[in-house]
Amino acid sequence: MLDVGGVTLLDRVLAAAAGAEQIVIVGPRRPVSTANATGVTLTFTTEQPPGSGPAAALVHGLAFVTAPLVVVLAADVPFAATVVPRLIDAITARADVDAALTVDHAGRRQPLLAVYRTEAVRRAVDGDRWIGRSMRALIGALHVLLVPAIGVEALDCDTPEELATARSVARAVQVAARAPSMSPPTG
Repeated sequence: MLDVGGVTLLDRVLAAAAGAEQIVIVGPRRPVSTANATGVTLTFTTEQPPGSGPAAALVHGLAFVTAPLVVVLAADVPFAATVVPRLIDAITARADVDAALTVDHAGRRQPLLAVYRTEAVRRAVDGDRWIGRSMRALIGALHVLLVPAIGVEALDCDTPEELATARSVARAVQVAARAPSMSPPTG
């Protein structure tokens, strides 16, 4: 529910999933913008036991998924909207790939900023054994393609400093959008 540029983190992530037929939110029920709730089925659910980790949450959320591809976005990646189409393009272009993961500027794989083949993940998991296990262990069983982040796409808000950075970036984007065009008149 934290705000970045006047929009909650959850609403920013929902906007990054624009065009989805269904969205599964694994976590507590939260209010969402009506713009994000229009025309898409939103399902709220919680992994059991609650707080058992991202891998358990992904495995639990897959129980609600019928699509062949699943976009997985952590709720704290406010600038994910531009990388999602590249992730989808990357995985659909390669039939031999199980997942397209964003890789940040430090070379870290971002398994919660990724697109997965639903059936590949289902084959890689075995029931509840993912409770308390890492996403790194889950993706270790998959053939992964890395998609480099551009700019702040992979910025996540894990710390107050990262949240402050995200807010600063959002303010700069808003200021730039309001600036008059410096292009010479045509004609």
